[in-house]
Amino acid sequence: METKTVVVSIVLIVVGASMWGVVCINELYKMPFVIEICQDEDFLKYTHNGIGTEEDPFIIEDEHIGGSETSGIKIENTTKYFEIRNCQIEVDTTGIFIQNIEAGTVRISENICKGGMIGIKVKNADSIIIDNNICKNNYDTGIVLESSEKCVILNNSCQENELGIHLVVSSENLVINNILEKNLWYGMKIDNGFFLYSESNKIYENYFYFNNEDKKSQAFDKGKENMWYNPITYVGNYWSDWDENDEIYEIDGQAENVDPYPILTETEKVRGENILLLFVTLLTLVYIRKKHIKKSP
Repeated sequence: METKTVVVSIVLIVVGASMWGVVCINELYKMPFVIEICQDEDFLKYTHNGIGTEEDPFIIEDEHIGGSETSGIKIENTTKYFEIRNCQIEVDTTGIFIQNIEAGTVRISENICKGGMIGIKVKNADSIIIDNNICKNNYDTGIVLESSEKCVILNNSCQENELGIHLVVSSENLVINNILEKNLWYGMKIDNGFFLYSESNKIYENYFYFNNEDKKSQAFDKGKENMWYNPITYVGNYWSDWDENDEIYEIDGQAENVDPYPILTETEKVRGENILLLFVTLLTLVYIRKKHIKKSP
């Protein structure tokens, strides 16, 4: 009887150890959770909040994504309205990657993207809003806008990346009230492509702290007719290394641009009411433009 009990016990131990080993192997090779949407129908795989209209967009929120060698959230080739908000993403490549999206359908808000190559990248997507995100400790760039027009980059914090904000072949965008701090290279950089310019962007009321230290400038502009100040209020940007005895702040790059109205102190911030008014105006213009396009033959 005792021998039988011992044998049964040994069998149970072996079976239990085997099952534990299978669980460990499954966990070891388990793919990290990521969100990948390649068409409108894919939204329903990841969210049941919203229906994808302007009044009731799809909502992707409160996701914690890490450990992936691919983008944490990748959305492309869609026409539905959607928002990505309050997600925390720490992956090896790009935290949030958006491309080939219908104009005016996206808002990326209040996310934390850190520790990867790029925090947020938007490509071929016009008239979108990127606001109140934190992109830090990325070994390339905090926020990249490529081949996109009429977007708003507002109230974001890009800290301790290689580069803060990068515009590439992107025009008529607004970059306002962002904190660009302790990035190893420039706080913001504007680049062109082959025979294509980044032009007519407006960059103002941003706060540049200790970027590209020991170098000439905290920003770079290779584009065309970009304005580093608000043309209505004549307010530029705050630069931690600006000598107030100088009238202007020089921007590196072939554009030979300047900020002619640097902000003297950190207290010279624009009130929230003005930013809200800017938002309403911009969204109204986008709405009118879309209506005009629909009516055009």
